[in-house]
Amino acid sequence: MRTDVQTSATLWIDITELFGQFSLASHPTGISRVIINLTDALAVAHGALFAKVTPIFWHPILRLPFAVDGAGLGELETFFPALKTQYARSGCTVPQIRSGIWKGLRTAIPKPFRFRIFPYLNGVTHFVGWARQAGLRVSPIDFAPNDCLFVPGSFWLDRYAPRLGALARSKGAAVVGFLHDVMLLSHPEWMAPPFRIGKFVNGLTQQVGLRGVLLKSVEISCPN
Repeated sequence: MRTDVQTSATLWIDITELFGQFSLASHPTGISRVIINLTDALAVAHGALFAKVTPIFWHPILRLPFAVDGAGLGELETFFPALKTQYARSGCTVPQIRSGIWKGLRTAIPKPFRFRIFPYLNGVTHFVGWARQAGLRVSPIDFAPNDCLFVPGSFWLDRYAPRLGALARSKGAAVVGFLHDVMLLSHPEWMAPPFRIGKFVNGLTQQVGLRGVLLKSVEISCPN
């Protein structure tokens, strides 16, 4: 591959799930810590293959990948642990959702419409609303040939990952997934209900089917 083509490419990293977690919490755990550390490390040392590294997120209403314009979010290790506090200072704290008829009525609404009516129910739509107040501009991104989409999150927990991967591939970008642990396959009995092995397997099948490369972080999973 020619060097001048390589250095014009972008590494896009999907960080969608972080917005949901950090609207309610201030500390990374498990997969979110891996996503943050990988993204920050790649932003600093992405090598000669990519001209830049840009975190992106999937908008559940518009069904398109977006990114923050300009300087972006900065270091994710700093941005996300402070996000809940930033929401509180702006009067954008996520309301506590209690069980009952009202909760049932909201969750019965199909997701795209639910998040349009109640944006705080989704981490991304809540963030986009707050970003307007904070002076952050978000815009749809456009994949290009020689780009790479890296999906290091919990792809089996939502249904946007196959659509995101297909969009990237249709524009000539490579797509790389990341499997954090094989424990869900090797020892599903360790997982407490309501874990569904079928949901994970279906997600993994879609992930492998749409991505040219699937990375994993461990060879064998063991109990502590």
